[in-house]
Amino acid sequence: MTRTCAVEVKVAALQAVQELLGLLEPMQAGCDPEEYARLHREVGLLVGNIQVGILDGVYEQYPDLSDLQ
Repeated sequence: MTRTCAVEVKVAALQAVQELLGLLEPMQAGCDPEEYARLHREVGLLVGNIQVGILDGVYEQYPDLSDLQ
């Protein structure tokens, strides 16, 4: 992966995470507790998959792109 591609992938992946996290507040307001708990778990799994499946690979190849240095 080129550095330019890695930067674009990182930006898109982090935007996807923000979008997913943005679902939590409206879901909590509009769902019963059991449904919200299920959806909250699914959002967490998706965020984890983005981290492990996409961002970790970017950071492995370009460690300087990680904000957690």
